[in-house]
Amino acid sequence: MTQATRYRLPIETNFNKFFDLDRAFSVSEVTVDNGKKLFIYNVHLSAFIKDEVIQAAQLIKLFDNMKAHADAGDYVICGGDYNHVLSGEAHPELTWMKPFPTAKLSHKLRVVAPTNAPSVRSNGTAYGDHSTLGVIDGFLVSENIKSLNIKTIQNDFKSSDHNPVVMTFELSTSN
Repeated sequence: MTQATRYRLPIETNFNKFFDLDRAFSVSEVTVDNGKKLFIYNVHLSAFIKDEVIQAAQLIKLFDNMKAHADAGDYVICGGDYNHVLSGEAHPELTWMKPFPTAKLSHKLRVVAPTNAPSVRSNGTAYGDHSTLGVIDGFLVSENIKSLNIKTIQNDFKSSDHNPVVMTFELSTSN
């Protein structure tokens, strides 16, 4: 890695800011043998806020940053907890299970999400038949990233309210 940068995301400024973690995304830069760069993002967007303007502003800041690198022809991979449904059924009444705004992504970026098992569960009750399950963890990748495999590692939420998501990929040399 040649560089890593943390970018602050907007959060609510009212009393709720004391309950929402400082939100940010990090970008790590890796030089590739073909002269391009690989930008690896890590993000965790706000979940339990009601202000949709803040949620939209977080996505816009992330999308704009990623678009700049994708437009330059570099490789972009963004992994994280988007607190929006990446695949499967959305539950819009839950602030952390709204549909992901795919239409707002640059045409050079796409969503890559697992479909084999849920990546998240509701944690207001014990895990079981009445848990809300979904896929809010995954990746956004540039068009020059070939996704070979993506899956949720199903471990029945043993250590968290999330199951791990892994992706194998290849950097395309044709773009």
